Amino acid sequence: GEACLASSFTLLRPCISGVESILRAGIAAAAYGISLHRKVALNCMLSCYNLATLYKDGLRYGKYMWQVELAGIVFNDRGSSMASSTPRPRLVTDVRPSTSPFDLAESCSTLLQAVSHIVTLTLSVNSARRLEAKYPTHKNHGGINIKWKDKYDSNDACAGALLSSLVKAPFSTSLISDSEDDDTERSILFRKRPFEPNFFSNHVFIVSLFQNAVMTLVNHRGWPFSISFLENRTLCLSVGLSFLLSTLCVAETFPVVNRALELKPLPNQSSKIELLRLLLFNLVSSYFAEYISEIIFNRDVWRKRICRNAYHPQNNTCIGLGAAEEADRLLTEERRQNGIIMYFIALIIFNACFRTLN
Repeated sequence: GEACLASSFTLLRPCISGVESILRAGIAAAAYGISLHRKVALNCMLSCYNLATLYKDGLRYGKYMWQVELAGIVFNDRGSSMASSTPRPRLVTDVRPSTSPFDLAESCSTLLQAVSHIVTLTLSVNSARRLEAKYPTHKNHGGINIKWKDKYDSNDACAGALLSSLVKAPFSTSLISDSEDDDTERSILFRKRPFEPNFFSNHVFIVSLFQNAVMTLVNHRGWPFSISFLENRTLCLSVGLSFLLSTLCVAETFPVVNRALELKPLPNQSSKIELLRLLLFNLVSSYFAEYISEIIFNRDVWRKRICRNAYHPQNNTCIGLGAAEEADRLLTEERRQNGIIMYFIALIIFNACFRTLN
């Protein structure tokens, strides 16, 4: 506010570069606000789905799973906010961000990404359910026993799993508990049940960690509104390391990491390949959802991004031109260095996938 009101009196330059700086910062802030609405909507939806999937079956995360997933979300959001709030060195003409999160381009992209994430999570949970049926984690819970009447359908039994997860006590489906275990059941009713690694927690944790990075990558606006993905080191490292950790956990390249995260080993090669395919499907489908929505409903931004290499600003005699050229040079060097880093991360990921396929 102060810069806008007093710029006419305090800016002692033969040009209006102060106005351009204000416009560049405003465009970056507007684009970041729209993308933030997207990520909040998608994160809330996926969190509800993950919690419902776990608690419906009376399951939960391991000791360090929540901390690792939360750290990934925090670092991804930090890198995205740093890059999105940094304006471009020069103002790009004839293009502006969306004015509302309910524009056709924004709504269509958010809806298609939501479908992609939900389909991926559903397929991964179904895969985990098949693995649990074939390779059960435990044969008997041995806790409080509850029998559901025949007039209730299978959905009513989910309340028992939810109650069991809330009181941290296992349950089974027989009518009367054994008399010799009655005292034991009473003593463990409100005690925390030890976590048992299972395929449900495996799939939900790995897919959630991967999807958080996908949402950050796809919904980052970047050029021509703000700093692009490869021009920010923090954003590249946070997203790249999230992809890397998810892939290494699936491929079990470092078993000590899986044991520390209390992940149950996948039983065979086909189960690993199936999960890797789901992760790849989620990344590709989310990217194409954003790309197609931009082509159809926001063609001016799409044209600017396609013609980015051919973009040459017009020369002018403003004093700030040298600073803009220097900023462009530094961003180009940063993009080159970050490209090398992402190249090595991609090599590690491809190596892990290749070992899994063989």
